[in-house]
Amino acid sequence: MLLGDIRATEATPVLIKHIAFRPQRVRFDPSPLGEYPCAEALVKIGEPAVQELLRDYSETPRKGTLALHVLVTQMVEGDQEIGALRIRKALKDAVGGRKQYLEALLKLYEKTPFPGAYTWQ
Repeated sequence: MLLGDIRATEATPVLIKHIAFRPQRVRFDPSPLGEYPCAEALVKIGEPAVQELLRDYSETPRKGTLALHVLVTQMVEGDQEIGALRIRKALKDAVGGRKQYLEALLKLYEKTPFPGAYTWQ
């Protein structure tokens, strides 16, 4: 969470790698990503986090992790169509594992209801 608060863009690759990490706690923050502090930090970091997701991720993660990638992208973009357009643009130049990842991301992105923009406190 602190990394998101200070917008530590250099931590983005590590946060993406551990996006599905859930610490052992009894209570979580009431935010939509309260159970996932790495995902929450990525949303707070904002645009650089989405750029990193679309540029450097080269393997298709498990479905739950992919769903977190979709949610982070939706919450940062704040608009369903803009997010889908960015994924399609990244997909144009993609090859190999990165292309498979982006295709899976786009497919799930288009099926996932848009949560709307979330205002971080």
